[in-house]
Amino acid sequence: MKRSALALSALVCALGSLTFAMPSDATLNACAAAKKKCVAKKAAALLKCHIKAETPPKGLTAAALAECIQAAKTKFEGPRRNPEARKALAQVA
Repeated sequence: MKRSALALSALVCALGSLTFAMPSDATLNACAAAKKKCVAKKAAALLKCHIKAETPPKGLTAAALAECIQAAKTKFEGPRRNPEARKALAQVA
């Protein structure tokens, strides 16, 4: 339990530093805003997997946790690494 709390606090600090890492005079364009939103969604998906793993009484097995993490990572990968996204792009084009 302490381990997950430590990981959660580290992630919150990391996301907070991403928010304040930009100089105050820099303007946030649409692309940068979309990238930050995507990173936040990916972090939330990964945290959700770890929360499911730590939730009593069942939790997730190691294999189920690995599967959940892989699914979360695959969802946010671009078409170069994600075959499903590549197929979807080919069908649209």
